[in-house]
Amino acid sequence: MSKAKTIFLLDHSTKTALNPGSLVDLETRSRTGIPTENVAKPVWTCMLEACLEYSRIVWDIYPNHCFIRYIICDDDALEIGLWDTASQNVNHFMNLLSSVRAASSDSMIGRCIPAALDSLSEPTENEKGGKIKNECRLICIGSFNDDKHVRNLEVMCQELLNQKNRDIITSGKGLAITCLSIIFLNVYPDHFQVSKVSEMLCVDQSLQTYTDVYSVRAGNLSNFMTALVLKHYNLTSTTVTGIPMKEEQNASSSANYDVEIFHPSAAMEELIRGDVAGLVYAVKEGC
Repeated sequence: MSKAKTIFLLDHSTKTALNPGSLVDLETRSRTGIPTENVAKPVWTCMLEACLEYSRIVWDIYPNHCFIRYIICDDDALEIGLWDTASQNVNHFMNLLSSVRAASSDSMIGRCIPAALDSLSEPTENEKGGKIKNECRLICIGSFNDDKHVRNLEVMCQELLNQKNRDIITSGKGLAITCLSIIFLNVYPDHFQVSKVSEMLCVDQSLQTYTDVYSVRAGNLSNFMTALVLKHYNLTSTTVTGIPMKEEQNASSSANYDVEIFHPSAAMEELIRGDVAGLVYAVKEGC
């Protein structure tokens, strides 16, 4: 289900910042001919790369409609981005992420949940004025201790959400959160044999919150997040194959390459039905 607002709660503890998540094969040799050692990429780096790619896909396909913010869970909650179109781009987020300081010692996701709910109750540019059905998504990414750790965070989210909505109704300030999809994404290093966190799906009896729990190896996180964004925003992947490359001078043969395109599933359904009128439009006058 597509949500207008998504917040990533990113665990910036020593478990994510210092643990080697995956190895990068440089495939190079020194002048002596001795192969160089692979470089270890921290779990934290794997998390940021995957989140930025998820965000880029959303912003490219739904500009000015779907908004994303990050909260770095450190000693304090460091918020990245605003609910406005000007800050919703990869370059802006990368510039802000460059100011993130060294990691704290322990996971601070629990302490940052109130800040996330405060942000989700703020209106975006498109939500100012009129009645709004404030359906949101909260994605918590980190290295969790075990199932009990995740369950405690889930209960905390539900309790704080109920309190937040009561405060909004009483004060009349902010947007009550009508539905919250909570995702706990446990990321563990590639060299771990198994994850300490089980995958599960939980639905609140009031149908106000939905919780998904996943465990993913750091090296597979980017592919997993790509699959997740397709599910969240009802997108489809189409691959165009056999595209000829520009031939170089004196080339004896030409090579082809493939391009993967993400797009709304509805576009493919219309194409299959033969209804292409709404799929073709002019970018410039006369085109």
